[in-house]
Amino acid sequence: MRSGWISSWILAGVVAWLFWPATSTADEYVLGVEDVVSISVYLHPELERTTVVDADGNITVPPVGLIKAAGFSTKQLGDKISDRLATYLRQTTSVTVTVSQYFSRSVYVQGAVASPDATASSAFRPSSR
Repeated sequence: MRSGWISSWILAGVVAWLFWPATSTADEYVLGVEDVVSISVYLHPELERTTVVDADGNITVPPVGLIKAAGFSTKQLGDKISDRLATYLRQTTSVTVTVSQYFSRSVYVQGAVASPDATASSAFRPSSR
């Protein structure tokens, strides 16, 4: 009984250590394939949307089309979308990108557990500070 409790704490510590540097703040999180992002464009609610990063690492943002998202932070992606929208909008605008669901990183649980499986890291969302 005691060894199960200890191994649970060790597993929790390892998982926290693995995800802490990558998710210390939302701006530092690097987007990956299958992450779900919400895009908000200041003063243009018609351009707001939620989209999934596709297998090629792209998202589609009307009216600009495909934009590479994988490998960029949410801040970098917001700046990139803002730059591309500048040709379509009369005034420059602020674009905010937030991660709705973190699916690009998974934790694999194996061994003497109730259900060995891959678990999406959506359970490990960064805390808002």
